[in-house]
Amino acid sequence: MCLFTLFCMNMSAGGQNRGLLTLDFENAPLSEIIEAIKGQSDYLFINKGVDVTMSASIFAENESMERICEMLFTPVNIKYTIDGSTVIIENMPEPVEVTGTVTDADGQPVPGVAVLIKGSSAGTTTDLDGRFSLKASPANTLVFSCIGFENQEITVGNRTSLKVRLNEDSVLLESVVVIGYGVVNARDVTTAISSIKAEDIQNQAISDFRQSMVGKMPGVQVMQTSGDPEGNVMIRVRGTRSATAGNDPLYIVDGVPMENGLNNLNSNDIESMEVLKDVS
Repeated sequence: MCLFTLFCMNMSAGGQNRGLLTLDFENAPLSEIIEAIKGQSDYLFINKGVDVTMSASIFAENESMERICEMLFTPVNIKYTIDGSTVIIENMPEPVEVTGTVTDADGQPVPGVAVLIKGSSAGTTTDLDGRFSLKASPANTLVFSCIGFENQEITVGNRTSLKVRLNEDSVLLESVVVIGYGVVNARDVTTAISSIKAEDIQNQAISDFRQSMVGKMPGVQVMQTSGDPEGNVMIRVRGTRSATAGNDPLYIVDGVPMENGLNNLNSNDIESMEVLKDVS
């Protein structure tokens, strides 16, 4: 009876460990590692064209079969499928060059769209004409994302050319503000940005568009440095505070930093002026 009980306990313990595998191989033939897996489990392997003489490495202690396959086959670019107690291995399809264009709902190209391979950090961005190009496998899913548009996912499949149309995300457009240094939530810059529209600038007897800011932007000082009506205008945002750099503000005109020629700008060509007044 004692021997029978001990035999049953050993069988039970052995059965419980059949589901977890322990492997320690470095630069060993893949066939050798597979044989070790078969020796510790009841899994069968079906090989669909994989060269099992290639070298592979794995260190695992009490890991499931799913984890073992991920650790062993993914680094050597082998596709695996676990079907019950059977593991099917096959070569991954070679990546191909995938090109395409991204447009909005009106058919206009959208530049700066991030095109990423789902589950990885590999990707690219669209150019000024909305075009992109990257290498991807047929099984890969491409994720298209851009501020102001809904994300879209497309599986590559057998296609090497894609035409993607993004839909505007009206909720997102209302919740963010694009500034010279990036994108922030609207609620964070509500009190940090002052704005003047075209109707506030036009039809004024001024020689410099900056003179239209006088008394209209809290925290912004506009001063005439001389008695000359066409003299320079000095702008100070929340006083003089810089210890190592100049105190003049940074002017951005249509996304381009400007240093000279500001007094030659025609105020009738200005749609709006915004002043970012603090670190928000």
